[in-house]
Order: sequence, then structure tokens, then C-alpha cells
Amino acid sequence: MCRLVGVQCQSVSGFCKGSSSKPGQTTSGDSHHTWNMVYLEGRWHMVDTAWGAGHVDENISKFIFKYNEFYFLTHPALFIGDHYPKKTSLQLLEPEVSQKQFEQSVHHRSHFYSLGLISSHPETAVIETDKGKASITMESTGNLLFLFSLQETEDPGLFRVINHEAKFDIYPQKTGQQILQIFAKTKDTKEAYQMVVDYRIDCKTVDSKMKIPKCLSNPVGPSWLSEQSGLHSPSHDKAVIYTQDGCCTVSFTMEKELKLTASLKSDDGKNIFYHVIQAVQDHKVDFSVHLPQAGHYVLQIFDSVVGYLCNYLIICSNPKVKCPPFPALLRNPVGPNHDTVKAGLSQPSHLDPIIHTEDGCCTISFKLNDFVKLSSSLKSDKMQIILYHVIQRTEKHKVEFLIRLPHSGSYVFQIFDSNNRYICNYLLHCSNLQVKRPPYPSILHNPVGPSQDTEMAGLLEPSHTDPIVHTEDGSFTLSFSTDRILNTTVSLKSEDMEIEPNSTYVIQSLKDFKLELNVRLPGSGSFVLQIFDGSVGYICNYLVTCSNPKVKWPPYPSNLHNPVGPNPDTEKAGLMEPSHPDPVIHSEDGCFTISFLLMRELSIFPTLHSDEVQMTPEMTQRHVFHRVTDGKVQIKVHLPRSGTYVLHVNVKHENSNVYKHQCNYLIICNNPTVKWPPFPLAYEDWDEQWELIEPVEGLLPENKTVSFKLRVPDVDEVSVKGKEFFPLVLSKDGYWEGSCSTVDSKYMYVTIRSNNDPKTSKFVLEYHVGERKLRRGSYKAASLK
Repeated sequence: MCRLVGVQCQSVSGFCKGSSSKPGQTTSGDSHHTWNMVYLEGRWHMVDTAWGAGHVDENISKFIFKYNEFYFLTHPALFIGDHYPKKTSLQLLEPEVSQKQFEQSVHHRSHFYSLGLISSHPETAVIETDKGKASITMESTGNLLFLFSLQETEDPGLFRVINHEAKFDIYPQKTGQQILQIFAKTKDTKEAYQMVVDYRIDCKTVDSKMKIPKCLSNPVGPSWLSEQSGLHSPSHDKAVIYTQDGCCTVSFTMEKELKLTASLKSDDGKNIFYHVIQAVQDHKVDFSVHLPQAGHYVLQIFDSVVGYLCNYLIICSNPKVKCPPFPALLRNPVGPNHDTVKAGLSQPSHLDPIIHTEDGCCTISFKLNDFVKLSSSLKSDKMQIILYHVIQRTEKHKVEFLIRLPHSGSYVFQIFDSNNRYICNYLLHCSNLQVKRPPYPSILHNPVGPSQDTEMAGLLEPSHTDPIVHTEDGSFTLSFSTDRILNTTVSLKSEDMEIEPNSTYVIQSLKDFKLELNVRLPGSGSFVLQIFDGSVGYICNYLVTCSNPKVKWPPYPSNLHNPVGPNPDTEKAGLMEPSHPDPVIHSEDGCFTISFLLMRELSIFPTLHSDEVQMTPEMTQRHVFHRVTDGKVQIKVHLPRSGTYVLHVNVKHENSNVYKHQCNYLIICNNPTVKWPPFPLAYEDWDEQWELIEPVEGLLPENKTVSFKLRVPDVDEVSVKGKEFFPLVLSKDGYWEGSCSTVDSKYMYVTIRSNNDPKTSKFVLEYHVGERKLRRGSYKAASLK
């Protein structure tokens, strides 16, 4: 054919490494193969038309026709790999390759070069094992898939492929000479794997410690396959991970969001559950592995879309290793992840999936990107759901979970959204055997403390933003600003001690769009302070704690009604501009006056009450005395002695026959010298607009002359009656004045007479003479609602 076209052609005889040749085989005797040299473009080229037309299938002893371009015009340096001419000058190489070099060199098949492989190491065809292992390294220009077999049936080894380099570690399971064949192909081809190289392995000793699990898939470790799927920068670029303590963490960076899972299997292929936890942070994924015991294990990594990505061989030879499983309730990935961010939780306080706590307490927080209602659960394998050991604190852009573990051990903390959809979980671990934390009160509702729901209900700017209030003396004041009129009520509850149902330990005041709660605890321990609104219902609660065993506050007086002090209802009733806006009045001398501006016609009926001082019905009225003038009411109070009192301001509207409780104050006097007598007894005909100047004390001294002065307009006569009548004189400034003797008198009365009924004298005030106790007189009757 070459003669027909005028091309010089020369036949070459020699030796070849054909399909039946064995690695390391010697060549001797006569030539057994012939090929050609052709002269083109001024130089000689190598051609093997037989091998270029196909190959012999040794399994069926048949020539398979298949064009192979490699053997046409092959470069001499490559051609010498499997063609050795009898006449060495026909190698077309400088320097020439010796026959021994040809026999000992590894046989690179034609597909070795057509697939883009560059080199292999070792370059000799025969490899002796080193401590039972033989290693081969191959480099390529592109990404390839590989397979290998030992003696055509076994694959006792592993290989890794990274950065265009494939490294094979072969562990023959018996001694002697064995043939290793390595195959390769490109990823996208549908063609079968092609043999690219083969070696003879001479094994002198078997590595009995090295076990290749049947479930291990090659390539082992990270590869260009896992990299193409999105896993980059592996923490372990080798195929085998050795761990002395049974623990290791495999990590990757991710160029895109991946839904990954992991599986741990033993050398016999059985699944090992609950010994791998996965953590995802930003563009990084970690797989933390705790082996149950020493041995050989396979860590497999999968993607929800692609499927299998890669696997590692993990080896631990330490017989002391015995890692317990992670809680079965733990879900992967553990800790914050992409789904956490999607749910609106970012900037976690704890990036690690495992939180170790020495004292059994920890606080986990997130930034809230939006208003999110959350719930949580604490669980363990032993106790399933553990109630009342987590309290949640929610601010506008932040949520905190305060956790205290019941005792040492491993726990799973889970977070859910408002629809009870799972968001994420953490593994909590405490190794301190002395930890024994009690639960939070079961009556505590999450979230604890102020939250966005609190703001929506109208309570703003809380004085206490923390959900737990610690008080040393057992008392504190909690306040909020309000943007509307609220009908709030409060409740203090405890599981540590029994609180009497009718006992009050919280007083509430409302003024200037501010709600204040004055709390004092009946003892040490844990309490729950709950706040409600008449229309909304439950608003929020706080956990209140006191560790001082000396604390034992008495309840507020039983006659004290919330809210205490002036409030919006007081203003609605027509009592404005109070002289005392605070709910508590501290009086050093036991004597004071409060006042209100009256916005409409009202009848006022004040009363004084106490649980500490035995108050008769007459005393409740005679230690207060009021007057209405110029649209203003003044209420004078004289305390019978030191102690705690409640002042009720009762109001009757113009068209009503019933007095209604409208406002009350808490009055405290600690001065033991205080001992005020009562005011005079006001009879029904005493008008609240009249003014009493003196005497204001309802007890008069015996056998003394006493001055009287009072303003009683629109009457013709005012007298004081004792043993005798003492008429009072009307002064120019409108006051009835005069002096009266208390000689031989037990009672003194102020009487009035008018021209409309000149024959009738009306008793309006009564005084007692001497130190005798108050009698039950005809005091002013009133229907009190």
C-alpha cells in the first residue's frame, strides 16, 4: 500500500507486550511480532497496523476489530513501551532503551495515553510490597474514573483521586506473585473501562491488621467527583483517617447550599446509628464521628439530589475506645444551619453543634430577622421530653433560651416555629455528676419576661427586660409605659409555698400612662408573676427568685384593691389632679391631707381600714374628715396609731343612691409615738361643704374651756350644747366662733337652727369629753357598693 502511494516503508521485527504478556516477563529467542516504519515529511514514523485495527480478546481467543489511532504514527518514546525492535537502532531513540529496561518497565497501554494519563509510579512492572502494602501513583491531564483488580477478581485495596492524581494502596490477602490491573475512563463516556496499566505485585507478608470493608467505595476520600458536587477544601485529603481516641471531624467548604447526610458502617457493612452528627455553618459542613469501639469503619456522605458523594475509611486501634451513641432524638444537621436562617433566626450565640456546660446551665440566643413565634423542647434518650427546664426570652430582634439541665448527661434541645415545624437542634452535654437543677415552675409560660406580644398588648418600655428577677430583700418594683388605657390584673403564684387565695402581695398603680407593680414576696423561693388584661387576657409573666431565708413579707392589707392610688377609672369618675399621685403614702406624724379636683357633682365618703389595728365601724369613718369647697375635695386623715392602713375614697354620683369604691391608698406610718384621736362624729345634717376650723379632734379635755370655730353658711344660729347651751357668734369673715366649757359634760354637740324651722335645733357634730372609748353613735349612714 505504501509503494502504491510512493511512501517509503520498512518492516521491523522484534518483541511486544501483547494481551497475553505478563508484567516483568523476559523476552528471548526469536522475534514474535512485526510492525512497520514509514517515512513521511522527512523522518521515520512508527506504525502497527495490526494493533491499530483491533485487539485479541483472550477470554474468547478472538480478534476484535476496533480502530485504535494510537498505533499510527506513534511517537517513538511511547511506542517503545510495548514494541522492542530486534535491531535497537530502529527504536528511533537517543539514548536507546535496553532490552532489560523494556522488560522491567511498566506496560502503559494505548488507552493510558489516549485518556490523558501522563505518568505512573513506580515505573517498574514489578512491585514488592512494603509491610503488606503496594502503592501506585498515576497523574493525568484531566479527571478520570478508575477501577482496579487483583488477579482479575479481587480488589483488596483503595485509591484516592485528587488534583489529577490517583493513588492506589493495594493490600494483597495472600503472599506470592499477583497481577494488578488498573482501568480508567472519562466520566461522560458510555464506553467501558479500559485497561491502562498492569503490575506484578510480589507479596512477601500480608498486612492482617488492614481490613478493607466491603461497603467501602472507590475512590476513597475526597475526589474531583465530590468537588464537582460542591464539596471543596476537605479537612482530610487522604483516604484513611486514623484516630486514637475514636473521634474525628471531617469538614468541607460548600460553594452552594447542599442537603447532606452521612452514614457510618462497620467493616461488615452494618449501619452504625447515632454516631455521626453534622453541623453546617455558612459555607462549611462538619461531620463529627464518635466510634463505638476500635475497628475499621466507613463514613459515607450523600447529597439529597446527586446521591452518593464520597466516603472515608476510619481506623481506630485503641481497644479502650468506647464512645456512646449520640441521642437518638438528635436530628442532623445539628446546630444552626441554612434552614435556621430561612426560618428567620440568624447570628447564633453558639455556632458549634455541641454545647458543653460544667454547671448544667447555658443560654442560646439568635437574632430575629422578623417577628417569629417560637417554642422549644428539651429531650433525652432516657427521659424523652423534659418539662420546665427551658425558659424563653423574646425581644424585638432577639430570642434567648435559658436552659438548666436536671442532672449530668446528654440532651437534645429543639426549636420549633409557631406551626410546630422543626427548625434546628443542639446537643447539650454536662459531665459534672454534682449537677442537679430543679425545674422552672410549671405555671411559668414561655416566652418569659416582656416580648413582642407584651408590646402588642400595650405594655412598653419594661423596667425589667430580663425574664428572671432576682431580689435579695424579697421586694421590687416592675414598671411599663402604656400607649392605651388598660384594665390590668396581676397574680403571684408559687409552687414552693402555699399562698392564701385572698392574700395580696402585689399592688398595682396606673398614672401618666405608666403601670407600676410593687411586689413583695411572702418568703424565699421561686415565684411567677403573671400580668393579665381584661380584654386581651394573659399578657406576660416573670420568674421571680429570692434566696434570702429571712424574707417573709406580710401580705398587703385585705381591704386594698388594685389598682392602688389614682388611676384612669378615678379620672372617669370625676376625681382629677390628685395631691398624692403615688399609691403609697408614708406619714411620719400620722396626719396628712389628700385632695382631688371634682369635675362634676359628687358626694364623697372616705373610710380608713387596717388589718393591724382593730378598727370598729365608727373608727373607719371618724379618723377621716373631708370637706368639699370650690370644686375640690380635701380629706384629712388622723391615724389612731402607727401601722399600715388603707384609705378608701368612695363616690356617689348626683343621681345615685349608692356609694361606689373609686380609689384607695396604702398608708404606712412607722412612728410608734403616733396616737391621733378621732375627728368629731358628723351627723347626717352636716354638710360636706361646711368648714370645721376647731376643734378638729373628736375628744375634748374635761373641765376646760374650748374654742369653737366653723363656717356654716345659710343658718341663723349655731350653738354648742354641753351641760349648758353656748351660742356661737357669726364673725365678719363668715365664721361662727365662741368658747364653751366642758365642765360636767360627757358629750358636746354642735347644733344649728334656721328661720325655715326656728323651733328645731339639728345636731350636726358630736364630741366626746374625756378619755373614754368611742361609743357607737348615730354616725352617718351610707350604702357602700
